Amino acid sequence: MSIVGSKLRELEITQTTKFVLPMLYTKDRNDEFFITKQFKNCYIGDTNREELGQGIFLLYKYKTDVSFIKFERSLELIPEYNLDYDYSDDNDVMFVFDIPEDQKENFELFKSGKYSLFGDNFKKQILSFWGIEGTNNPFYEILYPVTETEVKPIELSKEIYSFQ
Repeated sequence: MSIVGSKLRELEITQTTKFVLPMLYTKDRNDEFFITKQFKNCYIGDTNREELGQGIFLLYKYKTDVSFIKFERSLELIPEYNLDYDYSDDNDVMFVFDIPEDQKENFELFKSGKYSLFGDNFKKQILSFWGIEGTNNPFYEILYPVTETEVKPIELSKEIYSFQ
C-alpha cells in the first residue's frame, strides 16, 4: 500500500474520494499526486453551485506558495479539467473536472451505490490508484464481494456533495 493509501484511515474522506477520484488516474497521477497536504476532499457536485452540474470536484486549501501554484497549473493541464473557483472564506479552492468519457457508466453505478458492478478494469484502476495489493482490505471486499447476497447498493449520503 502506498504512503497515502496507508493514511486513508486517518483522513475523513468521502466515498467519492475513494471511488470517483481514481477516474482521473494515470501512471503519472496517482493518490500521491492528488492527495497533498492541502487536499480536503472530493465530491460529485456543489450544492452552492448547482449550475455546474455533476463532475469530479476536488477541494483544496489554497496556499500562496510556488509549490501550490505549480500544482494548480498541473491540475489545469489534465484533459478533463473544466474550471476552478474560490470555495469559501477559508481560502479554499474547488477544482472541477468532467467525468472521463470511458468512466461515465462507472460514475452512474457509483451514484447508485453499486460499486461491485464497476467494470473490471476500473476496479483494478481503483486498487492501483490507492496502491492496494492483495485481497485482505476494505476496498477489495467492496469491489469484489464474496457472495451474491453481498452485492447490494451502498447507501450514499450527502457527503458526496460539497455544501457549506
